[in-house]
Amino acid sequence: MGFLIAYLPMIAFEMRHGLLGLKGILSYLFFRKSVPVSSYFKFVPDHFNAFLNNFHNTFTIGNYYISYAFMALVLAGSIYFLLQEKNKALKKLFIFLLIIIPVNFFVFSFLRNAVYDYYLTDLTVSYIFLFVYLIYSLLRLKSYRLSLISLFFVVFLVLVGVISSIKTSIYDYSDYGGTSKLKGKVDAIDYIYKDSKGKRFNLLVFAPPVYTYPYDYLLNWYGKKKYGFIPGKEKKGLVYLLIEKAPSQPWTYQGWLKTVVKKGKIVKTVTLPSGFIVEEREM
Repeated sequence: MGFLIAYLPMIAFEMRHGLLGLKGILSYLFFRKSVPVSSYFKFVPDHFNAFLNNFHNTFTIGNYYISYAFMALVLAGSIYFLLQEKNKALKKLFIFLLIIIPVNFFVFSFLRNAVYDYYLTDLTVSYIFLFVYLIYSLLRLKSYRLSLISLFFVVFLVLVGVISSIKTSIYDYSDYGGTSKLKGKVDAIDYIYKDSKGKRFNLLVFAPPVYTYPYDYLLNWYGKKKYGFIPGKEKKGLVYLLIEKAPSQPWTYQGWLKTVVKKGKIVKTVTLPSGFIVEEREM
């Protein structure tokens, strides 16, 4: 029952979005072309860095080298105390929390793509518990010096976290975000709906990650509620192209225009303050 309850948010999300994730997994596992084994190893360094960054983001330590040293300390310290742990239930729990780290790395080693931070949410929880166990084990030694060091670490991490959160909040509120944040995306959608002057239209989206579901979700959640309809995705009639340029390769959308869109008379092209390009076409 506990296992089922833990996955209820994911199940609800899948049901609401037409089993998008499940279909993607099945397609990836059973309907993809065979690739040489060597291609998997090309992503190992990137995956390793993703795991290091996940720990770094968990404790918000500014310096990466200090963060990596702290990671080694937490893992090594946890293993050391677990080898001496007499409480069997506690030992099993924290052995499990340690094991899921290499298990995650092994599972994601088969992914021929980037490992994003939110893929590793379980490891964030694991690192926090392991750190707590390390502090708990140090305090059990009843050493004044070790207790003082433990208290210093906890206070230091709390202060770093609070300062980082304040800085992030101030930056987020003042930063428009361009194409990366919700405000820029919503403004682009508002512009297209208003420019159509109530006419039904089709919308084609180009985004560097290839996947356009953030825009599909916004159209469903925001566009439909505010303007009463969701645009189609066909290449006929009044068509708007919403283009999110890749920061590192801003020219890549040109290939999409030539190979995917191809046809239609260009009515106008507008670059919005956020950086989005909106092109109106008649097809």
